[in-house]
Amino acid sequence: MKVQNLSSGSREIPSLYVLKGVSAILVVLLHTSVGDYTHFVNLLPVGVGITSVFYAITGYFLYTADEVKLRSNLWRTMKKTIPIILITQTVYTLFSLPLPEFTMENKIFYFKWIILGDGGALWYLTALLQGLFVFWVLVRLLGAKYIPLLLLGIVVRFVCEDY
Repeated sequence: MKVQNLSSGSREIPSLYVLKGVSAILVVLLHTSVGDYTHFVNLLPVGVGITSVFYAITGYFLYTADEVKLRSNLWRTMKKTIPIILITQTVYTLFSLPLPEFTMENKIFYFKWIILGDGGALWYLTALLQGLFVFWVLVRLLGAKYIPLLLLGIVVRFVCEDY
């Protein structure tokens, strides 16, 4: 594995992109009900770990000490994530047929399914978008100096959560 000189400002590590892609695929596979879901219950800790790896790698590539560039990175990633969510959720929805008939009463169901990732195996993409947005707002309002407190809150929640 060749790591570029991090002191030059580049944080590109190609194998991390591969690990992030593999993590994304595993998260989807572990959250997709294939046959009897009870076979996957024992893999829940693996799913939690893989999802955490996905988010950690994403954060690694986004972070920079320059607050303006950090906000720019967050905003750019949010803009790139939206089409990915729309395309993947639409494809996943097509493979999940039969779904309720599209009526005025069911339009909220489809909005939640496609846009919010509600009930789908791709929920983590929507969670990523929501997390990026909250992070962007916090950095914009409070500045980057409070990021360690945000990370502490995430670690406390992770430790105290009942998985």
